[in-house]
Amino acid sequence: MDAIIHSSYIPGTHVTPSPSSSLIACICNGELKICFSNAPGRCIGFPLRIHPENVRGLRWSNDSARVLIVTRSIVEVIDLEDEQYHARIENGSGGYGSFVSVDFVNSDQVLTIWEYGKAQIWNLKRNQSTELENVKTTADGRRWQIRPTSVSPPVLAYLSRPAADDMLVLHFLNSNEKLPPIRLATSDARSISWSPDGNWIAILDSARIQQNLHLHTSDGHFFRSLPSRASQDVEIESLGVKAITWSSDSTVIALAYHDGHIELLSSRTFTPTAILQCSSTISTSSTSSVNELQIWQEKVSAFQERSYTSLTLPVNLPLSQQTASDIKEQGIVEFAFSQDGNIMATRVATMLNTIWLWNLQTAALQSVLVQHNNVRRMRWHSGIPLLLVDCGDNVAYIYDPTTSNPPNCIEAKSTTSTNLSFLSGSASIVLAASKDGFSLIYTDGRSEDDTEVGIRAWNGGHGEEDSIFEILSGRHRDGEDMSQTQRLELEAAEMTRDDTYRPDDTFDGRRARQDDRDPLDDSDIF
Repeated sequence: MDAIIHSSYIPGTHVTPSPSSSLIACICNGELKICFSNAPGRCIGFPLRIHPENVRGLRWSNDSARVLIVTRSIVEVIDLEDEQYHARIENGSGGYGSFVSVDFVNSDQVLTIWEYGKAQIWNLKRNQSTELENVKTTADGRRWQIRPTSVSPPVLAYLSRPAADDMLVLHFLNSNEKLPPIRLATSDARSISWSPDGNWIAILDSARIQQNLHLHTSDGHFFRSLPSRASQDVEIESLGVKAITWSSDSTVIALAYHDGHIELLSSRTFTPTAILQCSSTISTSSTSSVNELQIWQEKVSAFQERSYTSLTLPVNLPLSQQTASDIKEQGIVEFAFSQDGNIMATRVATMLNTIWLWNLQTAALQSVLVQHNNVRRMRWHSGIPLLLVDCGDNVAYIYDPTTSNPPNCIEAKSTTSTNLSFLSGSASIVLAASKDGFSLIYTDGRSEDDTEVGIRAWNGGHGEEDSIFEILSGRHRDGEDMSQTQRLELEAAEMTRDDTYRPDDTFDGRRARQDDRDPLDDSDIF
């Protein structure tokens, strides 16, 4: 791997990267701070209208142009491309409780769900809202999802429970129309998911029911319940599917079970094509690719020096002490396809420090990673075949399963506990985020000029070198090419250079005049 470069530590809470990963949002010094992943010290700030301590989280729109600032009772909308735009969503008198879920459904629409069941979609462009009836609030997984396809019109599928039965509702966002609710064959639906190609809707029921996965077509018609009892080769022990995931091309659906095995199904016939079983003993009889199988075990010296040794078959893997009785903590605890769909990484509750990587072309075990500490999470890179392993020890373990090399160990250089994740894109950048700040690890051998913090130093306001438009777009423009809106953006940037946080500041950064009435004081939105 190329030279490793660490960025400077950037203070801030609620660190959240944008979907494009080119921007990183956080709360710092009473402002929403937007940093650039290619140069974290290059930041712009947007004053908050709410107290920073009340912020519970940040949400990005899919186009990385807007940010939601979420509290228990207020949601603020920040538009990065229009400093003068501002919107607020409030829960009114609080009769429906606090917000339990707030997110963009597209760049112009926000879905809010209250703790007592009320749900609304807010159209930021039309200043309108639409109520969704009886959205299920007790589901422990995803209760709604937008159809992941460019086919128009966009469709929101969500779980509803108006009475004793679960319902599937398909809501058309552009027209606010919906199909008649479809009664589900579930006792207590837990989650909903679209296939990546948008052709199938999977509804997962309670795990205590054997046939607890129900497939529906894109228009909501019931197709089949899984797993099929006639095709089962492995005993399920009276429990159904624990979790599912789709390959990125939708050709394979993986079913994870509570006994530690994974079943792969073809999405053409929804019949089993392979079964992946994680066993504590790996021998020549348990794998068909002995010559290609790699087993790496991490060793940590007394001086905290980390290295990997290659193990030869047979291997007895270390077991984790099991104390959890909840079925959620049993069996497969994590599994994920690589972006190209060729490899699946899995973990089980009985061996929390071990990761299995399976070659899905041959359905054979390809490599095994045995970590010194229990694995906290693992994440595939979205564009290249790299696996990031986070063991909660501030070390990023980056493994390329297409090579014969062991994982590369990169320390996050943080004094506090960090959560590690890949940023999307072609470059391999690791985000190390803690409760009070973040830093970036560049693993692609980039030059130090790319990570220079002094490009635009954060000082709590807007810098003098570039306009907001130039920072966000990366382009310069001449005065005669600017529209009236762009001129206003430049004017706002000039007027906000020396402003600091004040509770009654507007989103464009200007000091509110004493004779101006805040239009948001008595309204629920806008």
